[in-house]
Amino acid sequence: MGLKKRVYRSMCYLRQFSFGLLLIMSSITWTVAQDLGSRSFKVVAEFDDYEGRSIFKVVAVDSLDLSLSRGQTVTFDLSDPSLASHPFNISDIRDGTHSDGNAVIATRSSNSFSLTLTSETPSRLYFFCDVHSGMGDTDFFSIGGDTSDLF
Repeated sequence: MGLKKRVYRSMCYLRQFSFGLLLIMSSITWTVAQDLGSRSFKVVAEFDDYEGRSIFKVVAVDSLDLSLSRGQTVTFDLSDPSLASHPFNISDIRDGTHSDGNAVIATRSSNSFSLTLTSETPSRLYFFCDVHSGMGDTDFFSIGGDTSDLF
C-alpha cells in the first residue's frame, strides 16, 4: 500500500473518530447551579415571657427578613451559650421531629449549621430544638426562586 493511500485511510479514521466524539459530546448535558450568594443568621435561645417558655430567636445578620432564595447558601451562627442545652435544627414541618417531620441535611460544625437551598428544598423551612418541643414557635423561612437550572 502506498504512502498516499495510508495517509488517506488515517485521515478517514480520524474523521470518523472526530465525528463520533462530536456525537458523544453533543449528548452530554451540563448543569450549572445558580450561585445566589449567602445569608447568615445569628441564633439564640431565650425565655419569652408572653409564651412562658424558651424559644429560638433567629436574626438575619444583614437585617433582612426570613425570606430566602433557592441557590443561596444559608449559615446559622450557633456560638451563643444559650444553645448549649437547645440543639438547633431545621425541618420541613413545624416543630420538626416532634411532629414526625424530617430534619434537613446540612453541614454542621460545633458553632455553625449551613445548607444550600436547592430545587429539592421545600417552600417553607421551620426551625426547632432537637430536645424541646415548641421552641421554633410559628416562625419559618419562606423559600422562593425559580427552580429551573438549579442543581
